[in-house]
Amino acid sequence: MAPQQHAPPPQGPAPGYAQPAVVERLLFQDATVTVTNVRAVISATNTTYAMSNVTSVRAFIEPRPPSLLVFGFMLVGAGLFCVKVDDSSSVGTIGLMLGGPLILGYFLSKPKHWVRIGTAGAEANAIWSHDPSWTQTVVNAMNEAIVRRG
Repeated sequence: MAPQQHAPPPQGPAPGYAQPAVVERLLFQDATVTVTNVRAVISATNTTYAMSNVTSVRAFIEPRPPSLLVFGFMLVGAGLFCVKVDDSSSVGTIGLMLGGPLILGYFLSKPKHWVRIGTAGAEANAIWSHDPSWTQTVVNAMNEAIVRRG
């Protein structure tokens, strides 16, 4: 039987040696988001992400909700059918009155532009804006933080 060899225990830093401190550098800041090479702070959700755990950052566009358009057209179609069948149909008038604003709401709504953060465990939508250039600025700052992290 061969003698067993044990690996030496891991050793910490030598006595008197201090780990070099990572200098936190501000990369982007506004009223909603602060991004440094060490962390990203989303004040709207009161959330802080450690950049050492972030593996990717990208922009993600959440489109306008198509259900508004579909349901609006269904109500308008049903309303027109009811009015055509019975000129005094209040059900048809209600369908037209409800369907029209839903269709209008679809065309007036804007897509959400998300900052999507990836970690080893999952991807999460961190914050959104209707302004795609603001979202891209935050994404660029967070990607820069990944590159610069200590």
